[in-house]
Amino acid sequence: MLFFKPVLSQVSSNDPNVTTLQLSHKKLTDKLLVQLSDALQTNSTINEIWLTNNYISESGAGYFANALENNTTVTEVYLGGNKIGTKGALSVANLLQRNRVIREVGLEDNDICDGGAKALAEALVGNDTLQTLKLNGNKINS
Repeated sequence: MLFFKPVLSQVSSNDPNVTTLQLSHKKLTDKLLVQLSDALQTNSTINEIWLTNNYISESGAGYFANALENNTTVTEVYLGGNKIGTKGALSVANLLQRNRVIREVGLEDNDICDGGAKALAEALVGNDTLQTLKLNGNKINS
């Protein structure tokens, strides 16, 4: 993952020229996402994060969501095409209950079932910031 070290350095150093992280289709794993999540906790320049179609599981999604709870600059997060499942959706729901900056979340094609969809819906009660929540391609019946 030669591309990852310079990206991580830019995020860690709050590089003002980096406002969007485009890390889709990069074979990103939970281990690398943990490193990125740690760097994001002190970053104040990133506002858009693309992590679609990687190898992110429920545990990686949980760590990532926890790292963004107090973030005040990230407004868009895209995790579509991973395997975060219902447990990962629960982590995102907890994030949406606490974070009042995120406006758009993409969770398409993530093996999210009814329980995850219900938790996300409940998280939206009282959240007047989120404008778009994409859930198509999941296993939601209701």
